[in-house]
Amino acid sequence: LNQPPWFPYRVPWIGSAVEFGKAPLHFIDRARKQLGATFSVLAAGKRITFVTDPDDYGTYFQSPEADFQQAVQPFTERTAGVKASSFALYHKAIHDTVKGRLSGVHLGRIRERLGCSFREKFLELGQEGEINLMEAIRNVMFPSTVQLLFGEGTLPREESDVGKFLKTFVKFDEDFEYGTELPSLFVWQWAKC
Repeated sequence: LNQPPWFPYRVPWIGSAVEFGKAPLHFIDRARKQLGATFSVLAAGKRITFVTDPDDYGTYFQSPEADFQQAVQPFTERTAGVKASSFALYHKAIHDTVKGRLSGVHLGRIRERLGCSFREKFLELGQEGEINLMEAIRNVMFPSTVQLLFGEGTLPREESDVGKFLKTFVKFDEDFEYGTELPSLFVWQWAKC
């Protein structure tokens, strides 16, 4: 079995954790350019392997050795405190419930309400000046989707507080894989989320 190349490091156990924790996406891009599409990193005593070429995803996900439930359980325990025994008992039921609620049949019921909310938020952006497209989409979709899925009153009332909540959510989401693998010392910004 061929192993992917390792990103070089100087300090055992710590490996590349400090450099990785400072700017994860920049670090991954640099490692990919240096080592190729698939590589491993030592960070805080853990081997983290990255598969960055979408053409290689199928090989991983179709492998008989790949077990999604086993892969996500440690993340779930570290972020939500769900112990392995409870995860094993309830994962399938929760997964099937969420998957069912997000199916086309159920999404069709909320499409109209979501579309109206998106239109309202787009109108609030105005038509003057320049705007960052990604930020605009987030500012439209995030509050609309959160309120529709979790109910009115879920978000803070003040627009500036909604913006802070969105910023925290984006940071949490973008660095989720790293934050759940590394001690908070190395990913302190994510841990604050």
